[in-house]
Amino acid sequence: MSASPQANAEAGGSECALWLLVVLVPVLFWLSGACVNHHLNGQYQDAVRQRLGSKAAQVIRAYPTAQAACARQLLNEDWCMLVTLSTIVRRGGVIGGLVSIGLLVVVANRARHAQRDPTQLPRLFRQAVQLTSLTAAGLGLGYAVLFGIVVALVPMVFFGLFFGRLALGVLIVSGLAALRAAKLALTWGKPLSQREPFAVALSRVDAPALWRLVDTVAQYVGTAAPDQLLLTLEPNCYAVEVPVQIPSGTVHGRTLCLSLPLLRVWSADELAAVIGHELAHFHGADTRYAREFAPALQGALTALGHLRQTISRDVRALAILPCIPLFTFTAGHFVLASAHYSRQRELRADALAAQLAGARAIATALVKVGVAAVAWEQYAGMLVTGKGENLPPVSTALAVCVAGELSQPAPPAWVAAEHVGHPVDRHPPLSQRLQALGLTLHEVWRQASLPAQPASLLVPAYPVIEHQLTTQLVQLLGLTRNANAAGTPPPPPTA
Repeated sequence: MSASPQANAEAGGSECALWLLVVLVPVLFWLSGACVNHHLNGQYQDAVRQRLGSKAAQVIRAYPTAQAACARQLLNEDWCMLVTLSTIVRRGGVIGGLVSIGLLVVVANRARHAQRDPTQLPRLFRQAVQLTSLTAAGLGLGYAVLFGIVVALVPMVFFGLFFGRLALGVLIVSGLAALRAAKLALTWGKPLSQREPFAVALSRVDAPALWRLVDTVAQYVGTAAPDQLLLTLEPNCYAVEVPVQIPSGTVHGRTLCLSLPLLRVWSADELAAVIGHELAHFHGADTRYAREFAPALQGALTALGHLRQTISRDVRALAILPCIPLFTFTAGHFVLASAHYSRQRELRADALAAQLAGARAIATALVKVGVAAVAWEQYAGMLVTGKGENLPPVSTALAVCVAGELSQPAPPAWVAAEHVGHPVDRHPPLSQRLQALGLTLHEVWRQASLPAQPASLLVPAYPVIEHQLTTQLVQLLGLTRNANAAGTPPPPPTA
């Protein structure tokens, strides 16, 4: 499904602003150099007139600019140094602008190739991030030099003031920031990891019935069972092949993560459909795709965040401002290129889940996820604000909220646009997924209800696990609330 006209207009406006920023700084450098050069030419001609009188016109015709006079060694070294610096600023601005535009054109071209051939997307994106990083480092250093020259040159030429220490500070701060950003972006080879602060690992001994269901679904899908099975407090399920950090340690291999509260509102058929959807990503090598694409995206976004933080902390880093749209452009275009493929992956997994447990099962499960996601945000928000002292356990609270919403005759407007969360991917909105299943939101809404026999019965220690994770959640969000009040960062969750 194509994007809406409004979304296209917003994307177009954002891209125009990005191109404007890329071009604006080089233009300002060029104007600064041109203004200084014009001022120096005026001073040079005035000096010639004062010194030579009637012969000045002849000299000015022969050497109309200070640069021409310096070329014939008619001016002193200090004067010619100022002329040379103004020329460097002008030409540097032009070169920087051309390099930036060239990079954007190359990245856009690579993104179009990736959109046509999704199998090449991770490789092309890594190349684009590498090229952007190296270009941003070079531009950042070059702009740092130009900015330092402008800071020293403009006050000296126009006002007779010299800010040498400020110019040196600009050079050092901006140069280091550019190099640091490039280094962060080039860490795309570093393995990605997922963090689950409120999760436990379930062994086959802990939940044999649930593992039997997972094995059965895996056999139907045609893939091996996951190496690890996690339960998390968040209303989110996913399958990944990256290390996952939980309070008790780090689990490795192929990991299936299920939502503890959602087991309370899902039937066994709905759970089987969700497991089938997630294991379909293993079967289709989608987790490998995400594992290769996500680290490069994480590196680009980390570099982008570093640049923004540096500029917000120190105005001397303004020279690296044009590097921000470079990383934004690269990440944005490849995320856009991957969106269509991501949508295909999710719809393909939904279709397999429908074959396994029925379209109604996966559809009602997805609707419940969308409702539970909003309830989770409200629950966590009440704990952070200190209004959740007497709240029931997470699963109970979310089950009550889901039941209350589903009792309404029609779904709220926000449900159709709800996206299911994922650590390294973005899912299509619920309305698109239901449409692909041949269903409408209103008919699924009428069929969705809380089951008499919830899937949580497959986990014997469900109450114990829920109490353990809820206690960790309350403690961490309480520390977050206190830290926010004191203006200090909260400590990380511990086992």
